[in-house]
Amino acid sequence: MKVSIVNKIEEVFNECLFTKEETGDPVDVYGYLQPVKFNSEKLKDCRDKIEELLVFVPPRFKESNGGGLFLYKCGSGQEWYNYHSIIEKIIQLGFGINRVNIAFSDSDNTLNNIPEYSVVGL
Repeated sequence: MKVSIVNKIEEVFNECLFTKEETGDPVDVYGYLQPVKFNSEKLKDCRDKIEELLVFVPPRFKESNGGGLFLYKCGSGQEWYNYHSIIEKIIQLGFGINRVNIAFSDSDNTLNNIPEYSVVGL
């Protein structure tokens, strides 16, 4: 994984943000570090780019493998995985286009009610 993936995630994330100057209903997305508001039209326009980036999320976080905790996404062996904010941004973008499920659980898998994420349909 190269830093260019980090730059691409940042670029798409910033492109999709809802700004004060815009009208319409923003898409509110939960975040482990910080919640965000996306512009729904911009999310639609960037859907293909977001799906291309979600392919780089580690396989264990795909829905078919059961998903996982946010903290486990970081430090998973790829250089950019150590950036909590980058992992959060790709997860938030995926959630914004309904390609990421976010769930809270009382199971032993959930530490202090940290959400579990799974990438769907890829």
